[in-house]
Amino acid sequence: MSKIIFVTGPSGMAKTKVKEKFENLAKPLGIQFQRVIATVSRDMRPNENQGDPWFFKSAAEIKTNHNKNPERYLQVEVRKGELQGLDTETQLKNKLKITDVLWCELHIKWLKEIEKWIKDNAPSTEIIKIFIAPLTEAEVLVRMAKENATWENVIEEEMLRRLIARKIANLDNATLEKLQERARNAVYQYALRSQFDCIIVNHQGEESAQWGGVSEFPIGEAAQVMEQFFRIYIS
Repeated sequence: MSKIIFVTGPSGMAKTKVKEKFENLAKPLGIQFQRVIATVSRDMRPNENQGDPWFFKSAAEIKTNHNKNPERYLQVEVRKGELQGLDTETQLKNKLKITDVLWCELHIKWLKEIEKWIKDNAPSTEIIKIFIAPLTEAEVLVRMAKENATWENVIEEEMLRRLIARKIANLDNATLEKLQERARNAVYQYALRSQFDCIIVNHQGEESAQWGGVSEFPIGEAAQVMEQFFRIYIS
C-alpha cells in the first residue's frame, strides 16, 4: 500500500534537499519513490528547470486549467497573487498506483486539499504529515526571553536570516522584499504546526555543507534529519 508523505514548512527549510537525498537512497533500498510535481506561478530560481522541481506557468494559465476542470485541477493561492496548481490525475491518482512512497512537498495551504482528495478518491491511502520547523520550542522560548520579543518576531527574524543566507549562496533570486514576505508567511505556517503528525527541527539550510554532494550521505544534524524521515517511513 502506497504512503503519501506530506512534507511542509517555511520556505528555506531545505525540504527539497531532504527530498533529493531520500530519492537517491530509495532505489538501492528497494523503495519505489515518486514525487508530486505542482505547477507554480512564481519565477524560476537558479538551478530549477521546467518540471524539476516544479512546473512553471503563469497565474492566468493555472486559473484557466482550474476553471476548466476544478475537480481534477486543484488550485491554491499560497501568497497574495502567487498561485499553485495540481493535476490530481497525473500527480496523485496515477502515481499512487506505481509507488511505495509518494512524496508530497507542498505549501501548508495544500494540506486540506490533499486530505479531501484522499477521502474522496483513495480513502485507504495512508498520509503521514510532517512539518519541518526552524527551531525547537525551547530555542524559541529562550530567544523570546533574551530578545524581549514575541514568538512571531523570533520566527520571522530567524527565517529572514536563513532566506538571505540562501540568496547569498545563489540558491534564490528573489528580491529582499519578497524574502521579507516569505519570512512573514513563515509565522503563519509555524502557527499551524500542531496539525501535523510529526515536527522535525532542521537548522541546516540548503547551503549547508552537511548535506554533502549529490551521491554523498549527509553528516551531522543533516544526517539526523534524514534518519528521522526513514524512521517515519518504516514505522
